[in-house]
Amino acid sequence: SQSLSREDFLAGLPALLAEIQKRLYDEAKARLDANIRTDLATFDDMAAYFGAAAADDEEASAFRGWVRAPWARPTGEELEAIEQKLKALRLTLRNIPMDQPAIFGPCLFTGRPGVEEILIGRAY
Repeated sequence: SQSLSREDFLAGLPALLAEIQKRLYDEAKARLDANIRTDLATFDDMAAYFGAAAADDEEASAFRGWVRAPWARPTGEELEAIEQKLKALRLTLRNIPMDQPAIFGPCLFTGRPGVEEILIGRAY
């Protein structure tokens, strides 16, 4: 605790708020990054990581974070088959991160060369 005059407090307030905002952001970013797996190479690896989805009891499914994986942008029947496999595990394609790498590994679903990376997560 410290005492400041009103003028000193108001003068230092923008810096104090910026420091608080930066600390909150850094903590949230670290927590987010710690919950993203990038080391799973196959659909079976991902299915084993997330495990079977609980029926309708959300509390029975533990939070596992997200998987960031290469994606080949399948279409048609191939995409429908992937959606059904994901649906069975209560997983969904969440988004495409803006910070994409220069080189992509094989698609987690098709094995073809990836064209972007996506995030996959459980639909709670």
